[in-house]
Amino acid sequence: MIRNSVATWVALAACVVGTAPAHSPIYAQYSATAHNTQTRVQQNRLNTVGITELHLRNGITVQLKPTKFSENTLRVRAVAPGGYAALPNDALASGKLAAPLAIESGVGPYNGEELSEHLFKHSIDLRLAIHPFYRDIIATSPVWKASELLELLTLFLSQPRLDPAAAPLMKTRLADSLSHRHQDPETWFDDTVRSLTSADLPILQAVTTEDLDAFDFDTARKFYQEHFLPTEGWTFIVIGNFDVAATSKLVEQHLGSISLKPRSHSVTTPPPLPIPDGVATKTLRSPHHSECLARLTLPLCTDKSCDALHKIEATSQVLEVRLRNRFRAEVGSTQGIDVAYEMPFFPHSDSIWLSFQFGCIRGKTDRLHNIIIEEIQSLMEKGPTPEEMEAVRTLQSRNEEFWLQTNTYWLSLMANYALWGWDVSHAVETCQNPTCCTSETISQFLRENLKPENRTFTRLEPKR
Repeated sequence: MIRNSVATWVALAACVVGTAPAHSPIYAQYSATAHNTQTRVQQNRLNTVGITELHLRNGITVQLKPTKFSENTLRVRAVAPGGYAALPNDALASGKLAAPLAIESGVGPYNGEELSEHLFKHSIDLRLAIHPFYRDIIATSPVWKASELLELLTLFLSQPRLDPAAAPLMKTRLADSLSHRHQDPETWFDDTVRSLTSADLPILQAVTTEDLDAFDFDTARKFYQEHFLPTEGWTFIVIGNFDVAATSKLVEQHLGSISLKPRSHSVTTPPPLPIPDGVATKTLRSPHHSECLARLTLPLCTDKSCDALHKIEATSQVLEVRLRNRFRAEVGSTQGIDVAYEMPFFPHSDSIWLSFQFGCIRGKTDRLHNIIIEEIQSLMEKGPTPEEMEAVRTLQSRNEEFWLQTNTYWLSLMANYALWGWDVSHAVETCQNPTCCTSETISQFLRENLKPENRTFTRLEPKR
């Protein structure tokens, strides 16, 4: 379970990270586009965070964040709202596999094999992903390969091949990895927790071999063309040790050359988060796992606001400290207790899972489960102590001081702000309202949004 903080939140929805669907084997001939000063609409310098923001005429926003944290690596992430949740259930498989299809097909002058060789030659790593409610591109390259990287990103949004001949290759590659999926006990465990907690909601389930059978090329191609390619809504984030003026010209030359393509579909609203009826439990037994693992998950319904996320973060940290102490007193060990939160419908943050993962002990697991519930109820009734709140503030301040010196942190932080529609110039600020996170507001927040009696409890045990 990934520990999540407000600033570094990265979606944990289970999606294939791969490629996009293919159009037809016929594609427009690739040609380099000359620098065009008319591609830029506006440039903003956000001095408080050291970000230069470009607004291109095709609707794409580009945020440039020069840093000295890594001398050689250029990191790019592009995000946009809208994902495969827009499809009906019988077409979800094609939407989930549209991104892998695009990579397998190749782009512009490169077929799939040539694309792989090109990526290797220029030391570029590039991944496309379509999640239930957003689209995502993550790429890295040496700083001096910025032009080659931006050229490829441009091709994926303007000249995807979407070749039907690539579909069998894509399915063969995925079939091999999916056939071994349950041999990884922790992956099986995560899949089961998600399925149990979401009541098997189709949009949240991982890709399966059944999805490969249900895949339809024409549906995937149409979905990629209509939902991935529109330029409206894309925000590209570029971070690394680069010259802003020179990189701005490269951005205009490449990303600015993409024709405007408005979004033809509205962004899908997520369904209500399923709430377990009472306590739903499940036990898995794996011959590939030597230790016992347990996860308790509780749905938390809240509003999409900075205040709410800070309250959840503070609650998670207070509970983790309390449970370490309680577990140590009960069984002589913390059992690796980890308290985290997950947004299953990310970037929609009004539905959240609060989870507690720990190592089981034979004969003591139910007791540890009950201790977690006791501490949740105590926090709901009395809230954190002043000492606990001060410890949380100190920890958050130290964490921010450390993470603000890393490019990956900034990449995630800026992507989240883009997807949430928040002003990136305030990206390093915490809530200024002194009532945001107090003992009383956290207690009230939990009473209003959390029902401990509705939860799931999943165990992974060795098969003897």
